[in-house]
Amino acid sequence: MKKIRILLFSLTAIIVVSTGIIMYLKIFKKSEIPECGTHDLPSCGNIDLTENQKKGKEVFNSNCAACHKLNSKITGPALHEVDSIVFVNWLTNKKHKIDSSKVEILAIDYHKTVFSKTLSKEDIAHLIEYCHSK
Repeated sequence: MKKIRILLFSLTAIIVVSTGIIMYLKIFKKSEIPECGTHDLPSCGNIDLTENQKKGKEVFNSNCAACHKLNSKITGPALHEVDSIVFVNWLTNKKHKIDSSKVEILAIDYHKTVFSKTLSKEDIAHLIEYCHSK
């Protein structure tokens, strides 16, 4: 009877210690395969951006992202396939804005600011390069 207790105690101890080691290794061991979304990896659908495109992304996120997405229309149109000449004219020339007489009736004007006052030509070039990168 005493031998059976010692044997059961030994087996229980081995099982508990083994389970503890396995759980420790699973919890604290770094995965060798990064999960999608943790890093900007081309294999996850993200592309590597050039320095100019990264600057353009910063400009986009701080000035455009509230109303625009690159590939889908939300408040404003998608900017991915906008021609660069149209893009520059829209950002810098007040004549290319929405018809203000109709906008005033609706009390909505999405582009009251001419972005040439807030964005440099270099910023606009980086923005266009970023928008055309995806």
